[in-house]
Amino acid sequence: MQTLPGKGDRDLTRRIIEFGTTPDDLGPRQFGAAAVAGRRRSLGLDWPTKFEPKADPLAVEPAPSDRLPRADVLVVTWTRDEVQALADVLTPGVDPSKRWYRYDRNFKELQRDIRDHAPAQNAKRLGSYHPSLVGHRKVLCFKSELHMNQDGIEREEGRATLPVADLFRQMIDEVKPSLVITVGTAGGTFADHELGDVVVTRAAKFEVTKEFRNQPYAGKTFKSGFKVPTARLVDARRLMKTHKGQLEEPDFLPPTKRYLGPDGNPVVAIPGIKNDPDLKIDGRDFKAFLPMLTTDFFEFESVRVYGKHAKLTSMVMFGGVGMQ
Repeated sequence: MQTLPGKGDRDLTRRIIEFGTTPDDLGPRQFGAAAVAGRRRSLGLDWPTKFEPKADPLAVEPAPSDRLPRADVLVVTWTRDEVQALADVLTPGVDPSKRWYRYDRNFKELQRDIRDHAPAQNAKRLGSYHPSLVGHRKVLCFKSELHMNQDGIEREEGRATLPVADLFRQMIDEVKPSLVITVGTAGGTFADHELGDVVVTRAAKFEVTKEFRNQPYAGKTFKSGFKVPTARLVDARRLMKTHKGQLEEPDFLPPTKRYLGPDGNPVVAIPGIKNDPDLKIDGRDFKAFLPMLTTDFFEFESVRVYGKHAKLTSMVMFGGVGMQ
């Protein structure tokens, strides 16, 4: 019951996940001159004293099959663009395509639960990683090649395999983190949220209606009792605004000059939105524990109304994610 390559929404999802992927991304870790060629530029962020992230390379070169190193915090992201952004911030000067450590521990055991042509099958590994230091905290940055929307093999109706769950159990067992953060891109959820905003929620709901519809977690919401720290929010907001000039949207005009206004004259351009990135946190900026939605399908609409309740959704790379 596997979806053939090029068929259905899985192919669209895979194109988004792998957009921009090069042979460097799929190949082994590089060394020497090739590893530093085309190094990415610094973001020029003005970090608070003693809190500037620094790449923390391992003293001994690990084999791809070695256990992950211990860390205080595990940060997981998903797409090629997302890992480049994560590396620019937390492992500056280290290109994840060439220099992050490759990780294939127990890949062969999980491979039987990964459908053909999924990203992990193409990369022949579970992910890549690199340690970082933020103050005195050890952070392990990880880019997963497993994806809920991409991997599943539906051996039983509505009960597809979910190897990414096995990966998370394995990572947590090896890293022993006190905090796990999954981070990535998504479309807007609320009308007043802007391009560049960071939305933090402590709840997730599996709104799955296809290949996972008969799994025990289908339709259920899971919450974390983690208290979001606020001591550094002012610094975080200041850092986010460093590049807000790059988030200005272009002026809006009709597609051709043939579109005229009621007075018969060319339509005046609507000024583009000047986005001002901010932090949006559940319980403060929106309803507490408003869940992120993880789906096994894609949703492109921003609002659907069921009676008196609006369900706000946005698209990300698992399948779909947003707020309900």
